[in-house]
Parts: sequence; C-alpha cells; structure tokens
Amino acid sequence: TQTSQDAWKAIAKTKGCTFPMAADHGSTTEKFGIGQLPTYFLFDRESRMVEGFESTLPRREVFESLLEK
Repeated sequence: TQTSQDAWKAIAKTKGCTFPMAADHGSTTEKFGIGQLPTYFLFDRESRMVEGFESTLPRREVFESLLEK
C-alpha cells in the first residue's frame, strides 16, 4: 500500500540512504528465493546483482567497497 511505501521510504531517508529503492509485491520474492524481510540487493551499473543482504542494511562503506570491485 502507499502508506507502507511511505513508511519504508521515510526510514531509509533517516538512515541516509540515497540510492534507488523499490518495494516488491511478491514476484521478486519468489524469483530470488527471499526468506527474510527486509532483503537488500546491490546492482551494478549494468544491472547485474553484486550482493544480497538480509535483515540489516549494511553500512555505507560496505556498499562503496563492493562498488569499487
């Protein structure tokens, strides 16, 4: 729902997240076999999945180090 999307966007903003984010309504959950929520995926500029994280959003330094590879 719009209310739940507003809520997670507000939380992401308070955490300083500036990267693009999206919510799933089930199809991505099934495709990637997600077992926990929240789950985060990091994609490179060519839309390839670099890494996946469950439950806790990693620190900015983790994302930056992965993107440097």
